[in-house]
Amino acid sequence: MEWRNGFTGLVLLVIVPVAIWLLLAGFDEGFVPAEREAYARNSKLLMKLASARWNGISLPLLGLFAALAWEIRRSVQRFRDPFAIRAGETSVAFHRQINRDPLAWGDIDKVRIHQSGLKSEISIWPKAAPPVQIKNVDQEMAAAFAEAARSRGVTVG
Repeated sequence: MEWRNGFTGLVLLVIVPVAIWLLLAGFDEGFVPAEREAYARNSKLLMKLASARWNGISLPLLGLFAALAWEIRRSVQRFRDPFAIRAGETSVAFHRQINRDPLAWGDIDKVRIHQSGLKSEISIWPKAAPPVQIKNVDQEMAAAFAEAARSRGVTVG
């Protein structure tokens, strides 16, 4: 079952340059033109963040860069490997971002799919472990996963 990646490529085209700008502005004051009246009026928060410097380095802007870089990393991983769950004949394997070991079908107690509008989420309850919740999955593939689970004797609800 895949995550819904939809516009991930387009979003990355916008977010990567913003992250680079934040990195450069964090180290160099020249990247934030404070003298432009219109720019300063529309971006007071950015001006305050950029002006909070320690030894010439803007820690708030570098913090924003770090958060954005983390999300870029996650998005690229999902873009390269879009499968949130791989359902095999004997087991279910999870994407490395989910950080769970594969589960045998016999170790799964219940599967629940919640779909409403654009929201789609699947929850898997193992018999001897905390539940796994995976958000933003493809709705058609989630329904097919539920059928595969039902055919292997797993409760789907």
